[in-house]
Amino acid sequence: MQPRGSISAGGLEPRPLAQVDSADRKPAVRAWAAGLPAAVFESGSLSSRLIAAFLLAILITSVAAGLPAYWITRAELENQAWGRVEGGLQITEALLDAEGERLGNLAALAAERPTLRGILLGSDDTSLEAYLTSFRANAGLDLLAILDLTGGLRAVSPANLALPNSPVHTTIRFARLPGPEGELVMLAISPIRGDSGQAPLGWVLAGVLVDDAFVRRLARSTGLQHGLLMDGARRASSLG
Repeated sequence: MQPRGSISAGGLEPRPLAQVDSADRKPAVRAWAAGLPAAVFESGSLSSRLIAAFLLAILITSVAAGLPAYWITRAELENQAWGRVEGGLQITEALLDAEGERLGNLAALAAERPTLRGILLGSDDTSLEAYLTSFRANAGLDLLAILDLTGGLRAVSPANLALPNSPVHTTIRFARLPGPEGELVMLAISPIRGDSGQAPLGWVLAGVLVDDAFVRRLARSTGLQHGLLMDGARRASSLG
């Protein structure tokens, strides 16, 4: 074996590289490697804190801006709802007034019919009950009655219908019919005029039932649900 660095017969033999002892570099490498996770951790913590602060700022801003808008919107919706209810009440009152006017006109029309006066004066042989039934059906009424001058009942259609006891008047009103069901009716009354200079012959009483069907018609016209209370009890409702 030839000495290191000698020349052989075949030419120059390459000299192997001298091994470098890295013992003196190991502490530095270990220190750098140990510091790398800490640097990464510290960088990640800062980013997390920045993101959390950013999200918190967005949340606070959203809440600060959203709460007033929520309360304003809620108050506005509530005002609109009450405004709609008040408008519905006004429409309902107008519809009831119109129905009362219709009843009054029908009662006056029936009272002015010569046929009715002829029956009451005895000059017409038509049955009073038959006349009332025919007129009631054609006029879309639920009841039609003839009262004497003192308010006593002479005839009524439908037959055997009990009427509320009340003095004769000329106004439109609500009343309960006698009986266990206590049906509510809307009534109008008109005097039956005699010939010129003669006393009235009596009164015509016209009415419609204020039942669920009646209230549902009000609900369709107003877009609101309706309920009708009388004497602390519900008498009709659009909800059934």
